[in-house]
Amino acid sequence: MKTINYGKNFLAAIAFLSLAVPSLTLISPANATTTGRSFEQNAAEEELVTVANNSMCRRVVTNGTPLNVRSRPGGRIIGKLRNGTRVTIVNRGANGWVPISRPMRGYVSSRYLTYCR
Repeated sequence: MKTINYGKNFLAAIAFLSLAVPSLTLISPANATTTGRSFEQNAAEEELVTVANNSMCRRVVTNGTPLNVRSRPGGRIIGKLRNGTRVTIVNRGANGWVPISRPMRGYVSSRYLTYCR
């Protein structure tokens, strides 16, 4: 979890941002709530969402040849993904095939995916 220090550096950053971004609305730390929840609760929830999103993120790893995206496991090719492309998986898949939802919907071979960093 991130630790936020509301000391002198925070006040200096606020002053700078106030000058740099005229339409910036600032919330004082004492009143930093969203719909009755504390700043820490909101930050913790945001961190959990990030972790969940990262757990569904994979990166294409090939020898330079694009990875085929198929309509179904072993089905017709509907697209190709370059090495290094980040994809969002729907679930862990089965029998070596993983369903993806981004950057396009389809199925890819699990052997060409690694976790995002």
